[in-house]
Amino acid sequence: MIFFNKKSSSPVDFSLLGIDIHSHLLPGIDDGSPDIDTSLKLIGGLRELGFERLITTPHIMGDMYPNTPAIIGDRLSIVQKMLAGKGMGIEFSAAAEYFLDDQMEQRIQNNEQLLTLSGNRVLCEFSML
Repeated sequence: MIFFNKKSSSPVDFSLLGIDIHSHLLPGIDDGSPDIDTSLKLIGGLRELGFERLITTPHIMGDMYPNTPAIIGDRLSIVQKMLAGKGMGIEFSAAAEYFLDDQMEQRIQNNEQLLTLSGNRVLCEFSML
């Protein structure tokens, strides 16, 4: 399989996929990119691998990552402006990776806005236990 071929030193071409839907590229809001410079480097690297569209999905997890659509939207806007200013030419949007916990159940019961991948598709994370 090409992913595990250690003999090749050339980067893998992911242009066939075109889109990444699970990454943590917004700066400083979860266990992903710590700052805007790192975000831009990671996005540039994904672009070099052939990705044309990124839907970054920061964690929303209880007290550990208490992100909201507003927090994510603010960081998304910052990164989008930086990408445009640098002429990086990649489509960049956000959804979220929701931890399936009591708070998620409350969000659903309260009919809260969820950040979806497409339509009503939600990326979920299950407990490691």
